[in-house]
Amino acid sequence: MELQDDGYRDCKYWEAYGSGLENSIYELETMENYTKAKIEAVEKSIKKYPNYYDFYIELHSQHVETTGTSEMLELGYKYAIQRLKDENDGKLPELVNWLFLENRHIFRIIYNHAENLRNMKKYKESNKVLNVLIRLNRSDYRGGYLKKLNNIDRSE
Repeated sequence: MELQDDGYRDCKYWEAYGSGLENSIYELETMENYTKAKIEAVEKSIKKYPNYYDFYIELHSQHVETTGTSEMLELGYKYAIQRLKDENDGKLPELVNWLFLENRHIFRIIYNHAENLRNMKKYKESNKVLNVLIRLNRSDYRGGYLKKLNNIDRSE
């Protein structure tokens, strides 16, 4: 399955990710209120580009630092899975091609959500998410490796 209709090829995401927004986020690192300003910038980006999941990962990292919550990864994951289903008659596709750059943010949100669940010692839930990842991209060694670690930790 090739997901190419999300605006990525039309430079909508390149505009957000590769130009001003990303650069302005990194420039905020020198500011005193860096975290608050960064969260606001990323939230604004999510409103503008809700189907670009790297922003959820970034917002998650900021929320964990400030509030300790991890709901942004779960939200991004749910949106990504729903989008995949919406574009495939209500079912997950058999395969999503990693070679297309516009698909990689989907894999990143899935993997990050699984890794976050693992960090919270929710190994069973993490394995369910990893099963989705491995199903969509059968050659995903990171997902397979993390699943092995989950199974080892769960058995101890």
